[in-house]
Amino acid sequence: MIQRIQTLWLALTAICTFLMPWGSNISLPEALTIAIAVLSVTAIFMFRRRNYQKYIVTAALILALSLTALMLLDYFREETPEVLGTGGWFKLTLPPVMSVALWLALRGIARDEKLVKSYDRLR
Repeated sequence: MIQRIQTLWLALTAICTFLMPWGSNISLPEALTIAIAVLSVTAIFMFRRRNYQKYIVTAALILALSLTALMLLDYFREETPEVLGTGGWFKLTLPPVMSVALWLALRGIARDEKLVKSYDRLR
């Protein structure tokens, strides 16, 4: 499980979600962040069922892209840069990092699937 590269990308995504600064109340971006973390950790343990793992990672990728768009929309909608609060630019850079890591995990799952199909052809 740990020797597969997509496990490392999914773990990076989960770590990035825990590094996101949290507010005192749960808002939509924080709810999306929690959902991405849960989906990433779930996908790590679905390594024997690659099709389900691919669906879970795709859902997490869509949520991460939505989170990126939502945070950029909130940032550009406000007139003052204080909208970022205590997180600063760090808060804006984590969702794109999560999106790239999820995309790389999806590529790793596709490579595993291709490898298994080639082994099945050899049998």
